[in-house]
Amino acid sequence: MDVKRFNGIGLKTLDVNSEIKALDGDGNAGVFEGYALTYDVDSVGDRINPGAAQFYPKAKILWQHNWDEPIGVIESVEPDDRGVKIRARLLVDTVQRAREAYAMLKAGLLDSLSIGFVPEKFKFDDDGTRIIEKLTVYETSIVTFPANENATLTSVKAVPSMQNWPLAERERSWDSAAAIRRIREATNSTDSPSMDYRKCFFWFDADAPDNFTSYKLPYCDVIDGRIYAIPRAIFAAAAVLEGARGGIDIPSDDKERIKRIISRWYRKMAEVFDDPSLIAPWDRKQGSFPTFEEASVVYGNDFKSLFELETLINKLRGAK
Repeated sequence: MDVKRFNGIGLKTLDVNSEIKALDGDGNAGVFEGYALTYDVDSVGDRINPGAAQFYPKAKILWQHNWDEPIGVIESVEPDDRGVKIRARLLVDTVQRAREAYAMLKAGLLDSLSIGFVPEKFKFDDDGTRIIEKLTVYETSIVTFPANENATLTSVKAVPSMQNWPLAERERSWDSAAAIRRIREATNSTDSPSMDYRKCFFWFDADAPDNFTSYKLPYCDVIDGRIYAIPRAIFAAAAVLEGARGGIDIPSDDKERIKRIISRWYRKMAEVFDDPSLIAPWDRKQGSFPTFEEASVVYGNDFKSLFELETLINKLRGAK
């Protein structure tokens, strides 16, 4: 999820394919309508409660979340059973970018809105969904691509949503450097990262999306010309989030979101491989140890000593 700044406030963004409609006719120059947010559960397990959203009194329409490019004003906000619908006016008479955006909107090249907001009150339900009970919307942006191709609300930017990659065989080896080379070629990312390249990582630096070094926690590889999620890569990413190999320096909010996505991958692996013991490290009982399989991925040739330690401690516990 991307985090922007407004008067020192960290704003998060949510995208929705909102079926924006341009309203031509007398007095409607630059006017459009669309849903700024909906009440769907997103790909990483967020849901906004009806009535939770309030709009900052001076909320603006921006171009691509860029505070240096305000292009319009919100004229009305109308909550309904689906979400919050807005009517807005782009400043087509005075702002060049607004004219361009409105032309693309009418041509059907743009159809997505994204809000910049601060979650002020939330809780988690039993299945890990974060229920946002109160939030303030500071800006609404017209964006080129929605994060969720199925038109449901989803967090974007730093933590890509969960993808529907098929799982490779459980025993498939994992070489991150070699996998990244193959992913670059398969996703046409020779010169710069593409959107498909982004989907093969659990995190990237939203402030520098065109740099390959911005992408961390890869978990995919190319097998026979097709992209697969690699179980051992998912094990490795989970271990790094738990501090293995020095951990990873990313925002704590992003770590929690990645953990929720990885938890879903563990559940998927448990089902596909018919192994209920496959549970994300943070979802296990307190005091449990890495599995033999996870340890072999993270610690390589040292995994035997870790496994032996786990076995010894388990024996000692059983002797009490």
